Amino acid sequence: MKKMQNQIFFYTFSWFTILCSNSYYAQQKQINIFFDKEKNKTYKTCINELDNNEDYDYVKSIGDTVTMNVFKMNCRAVAENYDIYKKNSLKLIEQNFSNKDFIVINVILKSIYRPNPTLTVMKFKNAKDYNALHYTYGFDDISKKSYRITDSTIATDNIEKKFQLLEDYFYNKKMKDRIFENFKDAQKYYKDFSVYYIVAKISGKIITKKIYFADDFNH
Repeated sequence: MKKMQNQIFFYTFSWFTILCSNSYYAQQKQINIFFDKEKNKTYKTCINELDNNEDYDYVKSIGDTVTMNVFKMNCRAVAENYDIYKKNSLKLIEQNFSNKDFIVINVILKSIYRPNPTLTVMKFKNAKDYNALHYTYGFDDISKKSYRITDSTIATDNIEKKFQLLEDYFYNKKMKDRIFENFKDAQKYYKDFSVYYIVAKISGKIITKKIYFADDFNH
């Protein structure tokens, strides 16, 4: 009898483990697809815009392939932000695994560097604490080279206020006059807005969205 109970427990535990594993990998795949799609779209848009760039047209006309490649490398650097978003979103979700609903935001910080420094912040529903990964650059005066800094500092103001608005939008379906899911709608009402890349678990379901966040405290 005891042996049978142990077998039942083993098979139940194994089934539960497989189910959780499959659920995690399905979520991971969804997040990967979202950021890979945004990366490819951004790179193609950047390359296409070179056709309307006077500086690029000039170096192209004189056959300066080195400078032409620099322009294209910049497009690749801009697109690399999405690899950082993907990596940091998955890292925060894995490090803080829970069945609770959450919101993860990814946003670019202004900088002269490419790819730009990025900020990824995670907050669970009804929680007071935040988990963050901030990617930026430092400069080594000895080697005269820039280097990547990774820490857990929230490097922007008003993060609490921003999350209040985001939570109202995702959990309560409010703030639709401040948060938009397409560029044209945002442009109708606001001149300045931030672009956020969201990974969230709402009512147990993973969602991924690109949103345009119009507020009084943009970067």
